[in-house]
Amino acid sequence: ATLADIEKRAPNNKVLETATRWLSKQQGIIVVTGLFGSGKTTTVYALLAEAAKQGRRVFTLEDSAAHPLERVNHVELAARNADAFTRQLAQIYASEADVIGIVVDPFPGLDQILYTEAAHAAGRNRIIILQTTSSSPAAAQ
Repeated sequence: ATLADIEKRAPNNKVLETATRWLSKQQGIIVVTGLFGSGKTTTVYALLAEAAKQGRRVFTLEDSAAHPLERVNHVELAARNADAFTRQLAQIYASEADVIGIVVDPFPGLDQILYTEAAHAAGRNRIIILQTTSSSPAAAQ
């Protein structure tokens, strides 16, 4: 799905405008959160595709690169632990990525390093797009 497709289904119909504004920044963190099945992955992939379309150097770090996007460099997480995550993220940093999408299911130790690493990367002229799962509708807001 594209951002335009998502905008058609969005209640406020400002998805494209908001996402374009976010992606025009040189650095920052975009957190996409929600319940299982709420469209988080679709939204993250639409943001990544838009960034790639803008000519940004885009990478993902994900559990499974099952849905490849054109002009996006997909990296599958080698092992579900903090060391593998940190090591692979460092390799992506070294590749001079402009935008990094992190689409991994939770594992022990991930939360602690995820936001630290994202803040570190965002402070170095990168946009980080994180996907997280909320445990309730209230937590997703």
